[in-house]
Amino acid sequence: MSNPVPPAFPARSAASAQQSARRFERLALPHLDAAYNLARWMTLDDGTAGAVVLDLLTHAVCSSDGLCDEGTRAWLLHIVRNKCASWPKTRTVSNQAPAPSAGKTRKEQINAALSGLPVLYREVLVLRELEDLSYSDIARIVEVPVETVMSRLARARVSMQAVLHHVSVAKTGLPRAQVHRGIGRQPNRKW
Repeated sequence: MSNPVPPAFPARSAASAQQSARRFERLALPHLDAAYNLARWMTLDDGTAGAVVLDLLTHAVCSSDGLCDEGTRAWLLHIVRNKCASWPKTRTVSNQAPAPSAGKTRKEQINAALSGLPVLYREVLVLRELEDLSYSDIARIVEVPVETVMSRLARARVSMQAVLHHVSVAKTGLPRAQVHRGIGRQPNRKW
């Protein structure tokens, strides 16, 4: 007499499956915009970001039984980060960021400067400034100590300032030192 092979997936009742689906919708779906945003900034490509988020959904639905109310957002963003890092390079578009230039709007200049940052700096800056996550949540997502997050954020901000300062110098036509000191600008006086 042979033993039956156990099924790969335990059978669920319809009520249990519906309850899991509602729980997943309640806990994970509100964070899909943040997941897409992180994927977009890490891959620098809309199509690839969409594919990463779709892959995230497949992974998250299969693992959703372990979801808890706290930390769902960080858990999803951690998965997105790992999927972006392991995404086959042959499936991504070139990561050549557009250079910020004086002829662009300020938003376009900021986006170009952010796109030009190394991924290690870009990911922490996006998570902190665009997704408003705490340092400890970012540390859990990128799997580094909080101090490393703080260091990367500082370096990312300095890099962004340097690029945007260079663009402002080119835009105003003033020598670099005068723009830095604010010479040539109207003073903000209240007399």
